[in-house]
Amino acid sequence: MKRWIGRLVAGWMCVLPVAGFGQYYDWGRSPSGIRWNQANTVAGKIVYPDYFSAQAARVANYMDTVRSHVSYGFKYGPLRFPVILHTENFVANGIVMWAPKRIELEAIPPSAPFAEPWLKQLVTHEYRHAVQYGNLHRRFMKWVGYVVGQQAGLLSSVLLPIWFLEGDAVMNETQMASFGRALQPSFTIEYRAYLTEGTKKFPLDKWFCGSYKNYIPDHYQFGYQLAAWSREQYGDDMWSRVAEYGSKYPYTILTTKWALHKYYRTSVNEIARNTLDELTRFWRSLPVEPNSGETLPTPITSYTVYDAPMALNDTTLLALKRDMDKTSRVVAVDPRTGCERRLFWTGSVNTPPVLYDSTLYWTEYRSSTLWEQRVTSRACSYDLRTGRRRTLRERGKTLFPTPLPDGRLATVGYDYAGRYSLDPGDGRRFDFPDTLSIHGLAYDEVTGTLAAIALGDAGMSILRIDLQDGALRTIKEPTYASLYNLRAGAGKLSFNSIQSGKDEIHLFDLTGGREYRLSRSRYGSVAPSAPDSSGELYFTTYSLDGYRLARQSVRSDSLIPVEPRKLPENRVNPPRRKWDVMNIDTVTVSGDFPAETRKKRFRKGLHLFNLHSWAPWDFNPFHIADENRIDISFGATVMSQNLLSSTSGYLAYGYAPEFGSRLRGGINYYGLAPKFELSFEYGGGKQLLYGVKNLEYEGMKRKNYFQVNLLGYLPMTLASGHRVRTLTPSVELRHINALMCGDSSVKTGFQRLVTGLNFSDNVRMATRDFLPRWGYAARFAMVCAPFTEGFGRLYSLYGRAYLPGVMKHHSLMLRGNLQHQNLASQNFFYKELFPRGAAYNIVATRLGAASADYQFPVWCPDGGISSIVYFSRIRLNVYYDFARFRQAIPSVIRTFYRMHTVTSYGGEIIFDMHPLRIPAKTTTVGFYIYKPSDRSGVVGGVKLSLPI
Repeated sequence: MKRWIGRLVAGWMCVLPVAGFGQYYDWGRSPSGIRWNQANTVAGKIVYPDYFSAQAARVANYMDTVRSHVSYGFKYGPLRFPVILHTENFVANGIVMWAPKRIELEAIPPSAPFAEPWLKQLVTHEYRHAVQYGNLHRRFMKWVGYVVGQQAGLLSSVLLPIWFLEGDAVMNETQMASFGRALQPSFTIEYRAYLTEGTKKFPLDKWFCGSYKNYIPDHYQFGYQLAAWSREQYGDDMWSRVAEYGSKYPYTILTTKWALHKYYRTSVNEIARNTLDELTRFWRSLPVEPNSGETLPTPITSYTVYDAPMALNDTTLLALKRDMDKTSRVVAVDPRTGCERRLFWTGSVNTPPVLYDSTLYWTEYRSSTLWEQRVTSRACSYDLRTGRRRTLRERGKTLFPTPLPDGRLATVGYDYAGRYSLDPGDGRRFDFPDTLSIHGLAYDEVTGTLAAIALGDAGMSILRIDLQDGALRTIKEPTYASLYNLRAGAGKLSFNSIQSGKDEIHLFDLTGGREYRLSRSRYGSVAPSAPDSSGELYFTTYSLDGYRLARQSVRSDSLIPVEPRKLPENRVNPPRRKWDVMNIDTVTVSGDFPAETRKKRFRKGLHLFNLHSWAPWDFNPFHIADENRIDISFGATVMSQNLLSSTSGYLAYGYAPEFGSRLRGGINYYGLAPKFELSFEYGGGKQLLYGVKNLEYEGMKRKNYFQVNLLGYLPMTLASGHRVRTLTPSVELRHINALMCGDSSVKTGFQRLVTGLNFSDNVRMATRDFLPRWGYAARFAMVCAPFTEGFGRLYSLYGRAYLPGVMKHHSLMLRGNLQHQNLASQNFFYKELFPRGAAYNIVATRLGAASADYQFPVWCPDGGISSIVYFSRIRLNVYYDFARFRQAIPSVIRTFYRMHTVTSYGGEIIFDMHPLRIPAKTTTVGFYIYKPSDRSGVVGGVKLSLPI
């Protein structure tokens, strides 16, 4: 019995932090005007907009088709998960999540995918996660679920490392496709370059967690290589056994470590080292193929990606550029010397720029003003003659802007129902078949050809579009060799193809109807310029420094004829055993649900609450920890979050010796443009005393503390290009049952109303930035107690500015605050800026405060305690705070005013780190020392920022 109690206690210790991390990840809300339907399928309930029925049926049919194959290598099949389809977000992605459990899919395909339809790739990847969780959430963990609800599934997901969960899902989608993601040459290009030419051996944690010094591929790429190698060595059921061990003995915490040692006498470190060693041997054994293009000597400060080179004239080459130090921008390069200058910054680019008549056209992702799940693709232009930049607002939901010689601008449009169309710029619209997605558009003036890259069940093809009637004719037959970066000119098409086994530049002669390969690359070449009469083509070639600009003459002796093939060569991938699973590329499904499927309206009002988890402790899942403490005590908590993430809430009861019993809860509603958050707390202490506190009042009997708070706000994104601008009006009303003590009476309770208006304008941050390089924010607030007598009003104006420091990635933050408060019998402590570490509980009728912070990186150690904690960066922040305020001092004769000055100085040392090899998101721990002028000694402590 004691043994089992010990196991349960250890199990709770594991669940506790994970439960904290899980409340509760959501992707934001789709617009409130969407009417939702649901279909109950074998895989689970599918929730989708009513206009998306055909594509939702395809998702359901794909899931049903692969269901018996998707669990290959695992003992158990997939769990039933609700599936939510988001249809208005151009940022393609997918997620499987617990607490509450669901699969969320962004249904709009990416603009440059590989040769597999997006919904097929989504299903084979995300449905594999349902298999993984189906094998983890069993035995002991299933019993844990009865105690903590779906948080047990959240805990289950950490019994296998994140790199394996994603790497295994990539492996599944690759094995179920003709030439899937992991076989694409671009998937391994960074590893191939570094393991072939790199001279420094990185610690293993760096490959898992990333770096600010070097570009490191993500855990999808690394996870796939480890999962593939380990299965090759130890068998296809290897990770099924590891998962089963974790579900049986989760209280051992490091279940992967113990299972690997018990069954295979190995470890994650050994698997990683052996995988890297084998890949190094394999890639170094391949013949070295020198680059056929001449690399331009452009300036490089960090890992750099050039894209979309465009020749303006003989002395100027335009290109898109981004690196780890700066965000995306268009630069002008002198191809003779490599010297470059920035023309302008861009936002987040979706389809790359094209050049016509001294004007650039491209598309950028643009966020909706009100909704997180509405991210559109909008056409932009830049006139090189005038320097004028425009956002073509009439071209929303737009891809691949392509100028036509008569002045029109043709674009590919996307309808939220899942259908692509051509807008030739004259008011007409030609719809593409709903089984095709479009991933490139280009016009050749010599032959009058408007060409497009199309993707369907048979693979990728190049089509000719008749501008008179929209009829489609095939230029290049469908293939599972990925095609992208389509350009046209001088009677030819230029594009990328992986048919040779690497990313290379191909040309298609529109007159002769022949395809040729132009480039020969050591690693790969992409992004060709449009062919022209100069006989020279620009593109980018991969090296250890990233994608560099290159050029090559187009001569007959440099063109290699390409014969049509259905599959590309597999040259750069080590041999891996083929699974005995179906090929989803051979599957064609209809846009209708099976006849037996039950479909009905998904009424949002009836699905506001979804009680998914509970816990044997008291905590606020919306705010578990602040900078200095974690607010958790003994008790019980229940949690709710609906499938559309429009409503979430909790109710908690707790007890602690220092404050006694406490009941608290909250509910947040985000289903409309204005957001509402209601919270309350009862107990946890006695009523507060405000005002004159004589001995008579101090000794009076007080009730339990009670507070209720209602916050309403309207977050608006005004701009989301290179600069991100937001505007947020807010209103907060708080009731507290405090005792308001006057000279001769005591009143119970007061209501505080805070109205505010926030505006911010910041530039986008680069990889190595930790604060915006430029930016500012302003907030005006008014505080009053409209329903309680005796209070005056407080007006506050707050400002903040971000400025660059003396070196790269140094940041100077300046803040200021002015406040005016009308003197009354009761006053507010409210202050938006005050010297750190100083006594806050003063009432100021006038306040002026200023602060300066200078923060800079000290070191990027890229090391730590192997597999325990990895430090990616150490930062130092030094500051100085100043405040001068007027304090009222009442007396029998009259009220006196006294001016006070308070200062503070000190610093913080901040560690950006990754515990337990958790990739992507960074945990931040800071140690601070403040020296305020109003007290002796210093104030010190620890700040913790969790990647929640």
